[in-house]
Amino acid sequence: QTDCAINPGNSGGPLVNEWGEVVGINTAIHADGEGIGFAIPINTAKRVARQLAEGSKARHAFIGIQMANTNSEAARRFQLERPRSAPLPSGVLVLGVGPGSPAASGGLCVGDVVTRAGRRGVRCTADLQAQVEDSEVGAELRLRVTRGGKTVSVTVVVGDFADVS
Repeated sequence: QTDCAINPGNSGGPLVNEWGEVVGINTAIHADGEGIGFAIPINTAKRVARQLAEGSKARHAFIGIQMANTNSEAARRFQLERPRSAPLPSGVLVLGVGPGSPAASGGLCVGDVVTRAGRRGVRCTADLQAQVEDSEVGAELRLRVTRGGKTVSVTVVVGDFADVS
């Protein structure tokens, strides 16, 4: 998401930072939002371009969860529905796990808080999303989660979003 103006006709054009570096590809504007646009991150675009150049299909890595930052309104509502739950640590709260998803197969549960993905700390949903998107489809992604006040490790095999039915 970006707050840069994306005008009609700019879709597919570069999103550049203040140094003139291409950081994304403009895709759309939010019809109701003032000045809110969306862009594909450049690393994602490079990965997809490489896959297509190799004659492969573009693959979109996913693990199949609904998530929220632990300091968000959604997390506060989640805790209100579970009055005996402990305070949430900093990280990403799992609000939902898709049936048959890589997350479900790996043992991720609603209420888990992801604090680490691979070798990177997870402070917010963007951190976890970036780690998943940087993973190859079929690769194992080790997650450190807090579950019921205890730290556990969960390994998820990253799936291809195209396989979701």
